[in-house]
Order: sequence, then C-alpha cells, then structure tokens
Amino acid sequence: MQTLFDLFGKARRLDEPGQWLPKSVEGWPLALRPGQVISVPPQSRVMLPKVMADFGPLASVVTNGIPGVGDESTELAWSALVTAPALAVPLRRPSDDELQNLGVDPTALRARQRPRSIGLAAVVAGPQPANSLDQSGQQEPAWVGGVLRLVILESARVPGAPAILAAEPAWATDLDGLSELLEDMYADAADIPIGPDPDVKWRRSVLLGGSERAGDLPVGWRQSFRICAALHGLYLEVIPNPSGHHEAVKAKLRQAPPAVLAVWTNWAGDQHKIVVAYLQAKPDGKLAFLDGDDPELALIDLRSEVRKLTGLSSYIATASNESIESAPGWPEIGARIRQLENDAFRLTERARRNTTGNGYLRPERMFWHTAQLAKAAEAFRAAGGRIGDRFADWCHRNFAIEVAMRDSKLRTNSFLYEGVEYRNEVGPHVKVDDTKPPNECGRIYFVIDSARLRIIVDHIGLHDY
Repeated sequence: MQTLFDLFGKARRLDEPGQWLPKSVEGWPLALRPGQVISVPPQSRVMLPKVMADFGPLASVVTNGIPGVGDESTELAWSALVTAPALAVPLRRPSDDELQNLGVDPTALRARQRPRSIGLAAVVAGPQPANSLDQSGQQEPAWVGGVLRLVILESARVPGAPAILAAEPAWATDLDGLSELLEDMYADAADIPIGPDPDVKWRRSVLLGGSERAGDLPVGWRQSFRICAALHGLYLEVIPNPSGHHEAVKAKLRQAPPAVLAVWTNWAGDQHKIVVAYLQAKPDGKLAFLDGDDPELALIDLRSEVRKLTGLSSYIATASNESIESAPGWPEIGARIRQLENDAFRLTERARRNTTGNGYLRPERMFWHTAQLAKAAEAFRAAGGRIGDRFADWCHRNFAIEVAMRDSKLRTNSFLYEGVEYRNEVGPHVKVDDTKPPNECGRIYFVIDSARLRIIVDHIGLHDY
C-alpha cells in the first residue's frame, strides 16, 4: 500500500513536463495517450484503448476544468493522472446493478469478457509559491491532487484494449480533501492488505477507543481508522474499550510502546493511567487526542494529528513550495490551554499570546503536557507546597512529564506578573520534546511561586524562550 509520502514523493512537476508528458496526438485530448500501459499491482496491467470510441466518458471528462486551478495546470494535472499516475490500485468488481446502469447486461457477457474497476491517483506540484497566478491570471494552489475511478470492460481475446465504461474523477488542493479521496479509494480496493510493501518499514501506532459492540459504531469504522493511519506510514493497532482492561493494556504498552499513541477520548473511558504508563515507557512517544462520538469527526482529528506527528505537513510544504507560519490547530488548542487557568495555574500575557499560534507543530501534544503541569500545580497547592520530594522527580512520578529546573542558555529569566517581579527565577521548564531539531523541540517555561502556592507559565512553544 502506498502512502501520502509516496504520492507527493512521485509528484509531477509543472516545471518539467517534458520528462513525463505524452506526445500530443492530433485530434486527441492531451491527457489521452492511445495504447498507454498502466501497471496495476499485483501482476496486472491496463492498457488505455487504441481507438477514440473506446475511451468513452474519459474522452469527455479530461476536457473538464478543475475548480480553482488554471487552464495550464489543469491540462497537466489531467495528463499526469491518466497517463502517468503515481498510484494505481485494483478496486472491487463493478456490481451488476452498476453494469446495467452503464448499458452492459452482466448476464450476457461473452466468454472471457471481464468487467474491472481501477483507481488512479497523482499529484502535480508547481514550482511557483502558493497562490501565484498562471498565464491567464488564474490564482494557483501550490499543488493539485486527483483520484480517478475507471470502470472498464476487458476482453481476453483482445488483451490490453478495454472499453472504458465510466470515468469518475475527483480533485483536491488541500490535504484533508485529498486524504478523504484516497481513504475512499483504498476502502474500495480489492485484495490489498493495509500495510507496507515488503521492503518498506512503517512505524507502529495504537488507537485507544472505540467499541466492538454491534450498533455502537458504523460497520467498518476500524478499517477507516487503519486506512487513515496507513496513508501516513503508520501501522495502526486498535484497542477498543481500553478502560475495561487497564492493566493488560498498560502492560502491553510498557512491553512494546508504539511510536504514536492515539486516544479517542469519547470512546476510551478513563485513559489517564494508560497514557501515563505509555509516556513513562517511552518519554519521547507521540500523542494524538481525538474528540467526538462520530467516527467521521474523530477521523478529522486523526488526519490532522498524524499529519503533524509524522512530519507530513513539513514534507509537503517543502515538496510544493508552501509555507507553514503557524501550526494548524493552535487557535482551538490555545483556547483549551487558556481554560486550564485557575488560582494554582497561571499564564502570563506572553504565554497567552503563545497559545494563539506559534511554530510548534504538535499543539495537541503541547496541550497534554500543559494540562499535566496544571494538574501538578493544583496538587502542589493542595499539599501546601509540601510534596516531600524534588519537584522534578515528583512531577515525573505522578504526572509523567519531564521537568528540568534550570536552563543555562536562557536569554531572559525575569518577568513581572500581577505587580510581582519574578527576578532570576525563570528556569524550570517542561521538556515536551528532547533531542529534537530546534523547529520540533517544545518547551513550557514557568516559575514556582511558593509563597502564593501557584505555578506561573511564561512561555509555551518552541525552545526559543
């Protein structure tokens, strides 16, 4: 199975069409190439027809425009999708009802005639920055992705010369849209295991949540989550009803902690101890939290979170000349962080500005660590500041966060809050990440106000305080 990384890694470039664009044929749309062979695993291939009559509906749809995309890019995107797809997937056989609607009587098929359905996908990425203009003045996206479902009628007597019965294209210029198109395509795939190719290694991930009880969730919900993760290069194991067997789940995560732990909060019950056990076993583990009862809503969160956790957003930004100024999700996550404030846990004005948007690309992970620090602040206040241990050790043991009490490289270590000057007191910080590049390393800097029994946070974001 191919991933979004594979798809964008094979993206056709608008500035080098000569390397892949088919030679034009007089009277034929540019995207159609008579006799073009398309390899469709496993051990299969499809040859585009040799005569225009057999192209049928495909001959008409390739002349359609793509909303929001200029004419030149549209032509090249169609050519990439039809003649040089990055992905080609065998889909389920067309149903008898569909064949009848297409004018084919499934009971009257001649011997050795075979109806088939295949899915094609491709991405065309331009050299220009996002939102530039093409020659006609049309505003251009940084990339265009397309998925095409073809229904064909093959004949073993004339191999490689099928008639095309239906052509169903769909286009996207944003990752959510393209992810949904690919998820639907793979959900319709025939005999393709959800896993990497033999010479490729994926990272393991675990989803806590969901239900095996009939009627609780739509049929196929588990498969939808696994396909979504697979498109990001993650092999997903689903553990439904985790709160019903806490100890077994904790033991499993301790013994073999996954690279990513996703928690479907509405269907995971009391997952706090499981998450703590996971982070204690794998301090650099990556967390994703999914909200909502509906699987479709949770899938939106999963797409967004694994995109950031796997670095796909940055990968595509580099591949397509886009820019990421502030990580998606910060407005929503920032609002949740600000709601954590109480007498024991305070945010300075600087920290509040951080929560409206900053360069840290995993806001959900930052929220979890901030929430754990807020719990520590409340426990510290409840104990009257007498915790009976070093603060860093106490936080790690009880709240599964790594705290360092000093940072010799700080550019500032003083601030004023509510008329009180905290001079030379800033230094304690939560290591949201460690041993990471500067653009991936998260930190929460704070002071401990022992007199007022509170923790005051002055920085939330990258390690650039």
